[in-house]
Amino acid sequence: MIEMRTVPTQLRWPQPPMYQGFIEVNGPNTNGIYEKLGQYLQQTMLASPKGPQPYCDFLFESDVFRLKECSTSSHDRRYNGYLNGESNFGRYCMRLCDFMVDHVGTWDLVVCNGNSLDTNFRINKEDVRSVTGREQQLIFRYRPDGRNVFMADSNPSPTIGRPPRQAPAYWDQQCQQGKVGHMVIPATAEEKAWLQEVMDGTYKKKSTRDRQGGPMAERFRVVSALRSEHPELWDKYAHRRKAVNQTIRSRQGSESSTLVVPKTMDACRALRDLCTDLMHGNPSNEAFLLHGSNPTSAMSILSTSFKVDFLTRQQPYPRTLLLLF
Repeated sequence: MIEMRTVPTQLRWPQPPMYQGFIEVNGPNTNGIYEKLGQYLQQTMLASPKGPQPYCDFLFESDVFRLKECSTSSHDRRYNGYLNGESNFGRYCMRLCDFMVDHVGTWDLVVCNGNSLDTNFRINKEDVRSVTGREQQLIFRYRPDGRNVFMADSNPSPTIGRPPRQAPAYWDQQCQQGKVGHMVIPATAEEKAWLQEVMDGTYKKKSTRDRQGGPMAERFRVVSALRSEHPELWDKYAHRRKAVNQTIRSRQGSESSTLVVPKTMDACRALRDLCTDLMHGNPSNEAFLLHGSNPTSAMSILSTSFKVDFLTRQQPYPRTLLLLF
C-alpha cells in the first residue's frame, strides 16, 4: 500500500495554512520494489527518504503536493474551517499508478480511495480553526508473471563503448568506463549540503516585474537533488573545454581575455574546488551555474544537453556559451 498525504503544520490567521507532504509505503519488499519505487519518487516527486517509521514500513517526505482553498470567504473559514479545493493529487496518483502497473509491470492496482482529515489550530484563547488535509491510498497486488503492456520507446542513450575523456572521479564506475549511456543518481547528503550553500549564498529577496505581489520566501531549502552522469555528453564537453582553454591562452594579455566568475563559485567552496585542478587550476573558467526549468524539461536537458540554439536574439541577454556541469 502507498499512501500520499498532506499534514497541516501551521496556521497564521488570516494567512493560508502551511502543509507538509508525506508518502508512506507499507508491505513486504517484494522483488526489490522498495528500491525501484524509492528511485522513482526521488526523481519525479523530489522525495526525501526518511526510513522506517513506527506507523509505516518506509516514509518519504515531499513538497510537491499543492492544495487550494475551497473558499476564501472569512465567514466560511470561521465556521467551516479551511476546506480543500483543487489539488494536484490526481496527477501524482496517476503517475504513480502508471509506474507500478506499466513500467515495473508486475503489479496490479486493486483499489484507490481518497479521504480528508482535519486538524484544529488555536487562534487565540477562545477561537479555534479547522484545517483539512488530503489523503490518497493506492493498494497494489503483486503478479509474478506480469502482463503485456504497450509502451512507447524510451529511446535510451547509446553507450560510447570507451571511457569518456577525463571523466570525474566521483562518477559511477560504469559511467567512467563508458559502459552505460546515462545514469541519473540521487545526490548524497554532502552534495545536497553544497547546493544548500549555493541557494543561501545567492538568493536575494527581491521580486521581478512579473510578480503580482504576495509574500516572498525568506530562503529556499534543498529537499532533493539528482546528479546526471552522461558519458557521451561529458566526452563532448571535455573536448570543448580543451578548445576553450586553448582560445583563452591565445588571448592572454588582451582586453577580451578577462574572465567573468559567477557568484555561484563564491557561494560554495566545495563546488569551486571540483572545478579546480590541483596542478593547473581552472584555466577554462569552469563553473556550476543555476538554470531555472520545470522537471520535464530538466530531465530532457540531462539526456540531450543544453540547447544554446533555443536562445533568441530578441532577449536582452548575450548569446554566450556556458561551460557548466
